[in-house]
Amino acid sequence: MAPAGRNSDEPRGGTAQPGGGTAQPGGGTVRPDSGTAQPDSGTVRPDNGTVEQAGRAPGVDADRRNGMVGPVGRARRLLVGGWVLYGLSWLTPSIDGRQFGAVAFVESARFAWNLLTTDNIVLGLCVLAGWLANFATWPRRLPGWLRIAACIAPWLAFTVVLLKLPVRPSILGRALYFLYFYPWAAGIALIQAANIIGARKTARKPTAVTGAAR
Repeated sequence: MAPAGRNSDEPRGGTAQPGGGTAQPGGGTVRPDSGTAQPDSGTVRPDNGTVEQAGRAPGVDADRRNGMVGPVGRARRLLVGGWVLYGLSWLTPSIDGRQFGAVAFVESARFAWNLLTTDNIVLGLCVLAGWLANFATWPRRLPGWLRIAACIAPWLAFTVVLLKLPVRPSILGRALYFLYFYPWAAGIALIQAANIIGARKTARKPTAVTGAAR
């Protein structure tokens, strides 16, 4: 027996709704958004990348393309800073303005030779090692221990200079006198540190590629 008010010939499934849902036997409809998968439920929203880009600091992408981010970027910044300091040391005067770093480069070689020829061999070798540290800045491939030694050598030479050259009565006065020493030693240390970091990054490259391929 058909329900009151309904034609017995009418299908019991009800009628299709304009919204795209299918009629239920009880007369209700399934909304298009309740029984069907949403278009964006299984896909990456196109605006996700936009939000990430907006959250980045300006210039990060450019720095990354230029190799200024990560260990390589650190090494490059250290290298540039080191060469700037090293170059300035050649033009830096002593505290009285009578001697420049470029002159000290020549005088330190003479001082080392003078010590070596007067039986002060250990002191002469210390000064010579500091002088040779200048030439350790140029090669791109050197053992790590030699680069570390090149960072220490300038301070050994400076210690001998403070002890043997009485340009000022006190040790502190002598240390302040040689102003060009500090950018010189700092520049060499930064250059060597940059090369050490760069060498480690190069050594890790095959491991990184292998890991990315997994």
